[in-house]
Amino acid sequence: MLDGSFPNGRGKHLSRWLSILGDEIDVIPGVYQLWSEAQDAVNLGDERLIRRYTNLIYLLHNTVLSPKTRLGLDVRFAYGGIANVIHLNSIIGNRVALGQGITLGGNPGSVKVLDNGEKFYAPRIADHAFIGGGARVLGAIEVGRFAVIGVNAVVLQDVPPLTVCVGSPARQISRITVDNCLKYKGLWTHFRDMSKEEFISLIQQEEKNSYE
Repeated sequence: MLDGSFPNGRGKHLSRWLSILGDEIDVIPGVYQLWSEAQDAVNLGDERLIRRYTNLIYLLHNTVLSPKTRLGLDVRFAYGGIANVIHLNSIIGNRVALGQGITLGGNPGSVKVLDNGEKFYAPRIADHAFIGGGARVLGAIEVGRFAVIGVNAVVLQDVPPLTVCVGSPARQISRITVDNCLKYKGLWTHFRDMSKEEFISLIQQEEKNSYE
């Protein structure tokens, strides 16, 4: 039954997809892998290929994410990136960790203007932030470096660096410091191989930077 067939005609849907995908169905590429591969199409301005990658991401992961959306290095999506909605104009920094089922949504009624005059109305997620599963970040929201947003939180205001926010609407419940940072270390798969001493030193430097 390696071809997906079963007695009485069962398994027909699997057989259909096996006939299309063959052995490729054994390993499904994650959202970030597909997004990264699609950057060649973005650089070439190939709109048809961009649309195809957008559709493939949706087909495989039930996630809305355009290859045109700006993502940083080593962004990690839980479970490969299932059931997320990422606004086209969102910006996600380096080594951000994203849970399943999150929404980064735009709000034209919520507009911010940067010092350089640039306007934005979709979330901007800074490096090393963590966003828990089911969370919603809506509008022109800035989430700071090493900020933690809890599961199912609804974020309607900026989240400062090294801040822990939970609830609906989200509220700050804690600040990450060198004294308590180790209990948050496991949130980032990026840092699981880093020693405790190295992580504390990283947070210490981040604290220093946030006050400058």
